[in-house]
Amino acid sequence: MAKIGRNQPCPCGGGKKFKHCHGKFSGGGELPFPHDDVFQVKLQELEADDAQRQKQQGLGKPIISTDFQGQRVVAVGNRVYHSPKWKTFHDFLREYVFMVLGKEWTEKQRKKPPSKRHQIVSWFDQAMSDARKMAVEKMGCFRAL
Repeated sequence: MAKIGRNQPCPCGGGKKFKHCHGKFSGGGELPFPHDDVFQVKLQELEADDAQRQKQQGLGKPIISTDFQGQRVVAVGNRVYHSPKWKTFHDFLREYVFMVLGKEWTEKQRKKPPSKRHQIVSWFDQAMSDARKMAVEKMGCFRAL
């Protein structure tokens, strides 16, 4: 069984930190949970969720992203970004890179010939070109029906 950090939420679901809930019992053995089987099931669910997140996102901090009232809301550091244009976290990432790099830098790169542009701009242009092609192909499929 994985060790629970003292400052993590208690797996019993009580909403308190582990150290203020079941972690304050340090009898050196089993934790005194009234329903140990329920605790074990919940713990296994949390471990499975964390393993799945790590498989998808890596070992860093989890991505904080949700759909709220038709807008994608994403937290990065201590800032929150939102837009109705972003349907997925990947949509946010496409714009975020250029938010960080700035409008001036992006405009300077756009003025350069394609072979001299920064690789990020080239990747973005290629992704947008691919997206347009897919949209055209998709529309062609619907017309054929």
